[in-house]
Parts: sequence; structure tokens; C-alpha cells
Amino acid sequence: MPIKNNNFNKAKALLEKAGSKTAQKCHPAHTKSGDVPDRHGESLIAEADAENISADILEKARKIMKI
Repeated sequence: MPIKNNNFNKAKALLEKAGSKTAQKCHPAHTKSGDVPDRHGESLIAEADAENISADILEKARKIMKI
């Protein structure tokens, strides 16, 4: 199920704040009304997990993106 752009950007910002280099390099979704494929959100979470971002932050990001 697609992720709302606004939710993707919120989760991306959360992961950036937590220190994810991948999230920092990732481009934001450009419009507030569109969607991002869910695989982009899942990939962002997986890469942040590989960077040892805390499980609590990863779970918050998943909830924001509803994945």
C-alpha cells in the first residue's frame, strides 16, 4: 500500500534526527498530496536498521508510514 508523501517525509526526518546516514542522503517526497511506493519506506527502515538505529525509532517510523 503506498505511503503518503507527508508521512514518508516525517519518518525520514525522524530517522535523520536519530543519525541515519541513509535517511540524510535520501531525497524527500516533493508533494504533500502524492504517494511513495511502500518499498521505499521499507528500504529506508531496513537501511536504518543496518545502521543500528534504535528499535524504538524504527517502530515509530513504521507507524508514521503505516507499514
